[in-house]
Amino acid sequence: MLKAIALFELRTQIKRPLLWMVFGVFFMMAFGATVSDSVRIGGGIGNIHRNAPAVIMQFHLVLSIMSLLITTMFVAGAVLRDFETGTYELFFSRPIRKADYLLGRFLAAFGVATVAFLGVPLGMIVGTTMPWIDPIRLGPFMPQAYLYAILVLALPNLLLSAATFFTVASLSRSMLYTYLAVVGFFAAYIVSLTLVRDIESRPLAALLDPFGAAAIGQATRYWTVVESNTALPPLSGALLANRLIWLGVALAMLALALLRFRFTQPARRHGKVTPAANGSNGVLESTTQPADRLPAVSRSFTLGAAFRQLLHQTHLEVAGVLKSVPFPVILAFGILNLMGSIFYADMMFGTSVWPVTHLMIGAIRGSFIFLLVIVITFYSGEVIWRERSVKLNEVTDTMPVPNWVYLAGKLAAQLAVVLCFTAAGIVTAMACQLGMGY
Repeated sequence: MLKAIALFELRTQIKRPLLWMVFGVFFMMAFGATVSDSVRIGGGIGNIHRNAPAVIMQFHLVLSIMSLLITTMFVAGAVLRDFETGTYELFFSRPIRKADYLLGRFLAAFGVATVAFLGVPLGMIVGTTMPWIDPIRLGPFMPQAYLYAILVLALPNLLLSAATFFTVASLSRSMLYTYLAVVGFFAAYIVSLTLVRDIESRPLAALLDPFGAAAIGQATRYWTVVESNTALPPLSGALLANRLIWLGVALAMLALALLRFRFTQPARRHGKVTPAANGSNGVLESTTQPADRLPAVSRSFTLGAAFRQLLHQTHLEVAGVLKSVPFPVILAFGILNLMGSIFYADMMFGTSVWPVTHLMIGAIRGSFIFLLVIVITFYSGEVIWRERSVKLNEVTDTMPVPNWVYLAGKLAAQLAVVLCFTAAGIVTAMACQLGMGY
């Protein structure tokens, strides 16, 4: 039964466009950072090779942290789909073991998240074959470096985030609480980085960093250029301890989900039915006006009317995006990430500097704007197919409104969301500047 559930979930996830869109985003980010100095992932490469083991580890490490929200979408959607579609009663009434049900869904979702992340090594490999890259900037192809980055860094990080938020989703049965847990987890991670910033705390940070960045940094801190181009850090000491600790945490989270999940649905509380105020026996009295008393309505199909419809449609779509659950969660995730980046932006070669505006803009470009790709990708399909997803397309398609009103309104809403998202990053950076005394 475990295999059947896993294969069913795997087929369902593979057919969804989200998987291939995320794969394409990861591919393009890794490809762009490999072929151009204008695209940076985790800082500049410097004078080492573009395909050096240190660069491969850096890209896999940083993008595995960025994939926190993406992995949550896959695993939370797998366990919450039955509750959202109302099919949980069919599964709960069948002779299915709880372990088969949960582990089948988890393994399939984790496998899909892994497939999406494989766009990173593929993007780097394809990028190194581009003819415009100076051959001096490329070293020999080292498949062991990609395997090391995937097996030691990326997969454990994906497993930790998948297991943690799969457990939150299965126990809370709420996508909202799951997204809030993502924000809380990332906020705790940012706070932990500030607590272990000084040199005396580096050994502790190497163990407590859930993503292994501090452990890798400690293992490669004093490497020369030659070592960065050719060597891989040994899987021992603090790095090995870090990986084992957080793999244990991931397995413990899965055990918690298996222990606490129940094949039951809490009874819904129904409100007390009271008779209508205007009917003695609970029957509503008719308040409909006769047909001959209906108010006269003047119909207008002018360009001015279409423009007013466009404004209304834009307002409706913008409100729908801003009030949805994912948008404020992604925004909060980006703001916390930006604040963590700004915290380190006042240091240049070990010397404190003022948080001037060009440093703030660099922090916004490096740690905040990339989330716009997720927002635009997610809400492009969500906004375009909103009426069809809620079964209102047959109503809206029959309305006497030009097609361009709907399309232009949805496009304008997307642009407005981009402006709101960017403005939030700018305001956050300005607030941090004021808070840091500049």
